Amino acid sequence: MVDDERGSAAGGIVALAVLCRTHRGPLTADFRHLYGTSLADSGDEFWVLVRELLNTLESRFHAVVAGWSGPVSGAQIVLMDSYDRFMQVHFKNAPAYPRPWNAPRRATKKLTDAEAMAILRPHKKGV
Repeated sequence: MVDDERGSAAGGIVALAVLCRTHRGPLTADFRHLYGTSLADSGDEFWVLVRELLNTLESRFHAVVAGWSGPVSGAQIVLMDSYDRFMQVHFKNAPAYPRPWNAPRRATKKLTDAEAMAILRPHKKGV
């Protein structure tokens, strides 16, 4: 059973496949934008590239899986931190600049094993 969006109970390739299916739009956009290729053209590297996206702050796929409001770069994080420090020094009770990871998480539907397998079954032909 896939407990949450990251698939903590199921783990492994099944949970990753469910994530890919659920968030196909951001995944496709990342492959085009960050890798310069399509999902279909990634071939044997597909799963490696998907796992790498989950560790890339600039990835739309990472942002949606993590429940963030959007992707963020390292430079943006530095600017947000600098802004916060400036505001703390010059103003009392200055609010922190909003971070994408502070966005409220959307409720996600928990999948049973049967539901996860039903999602994956059509894709088993090519394996």
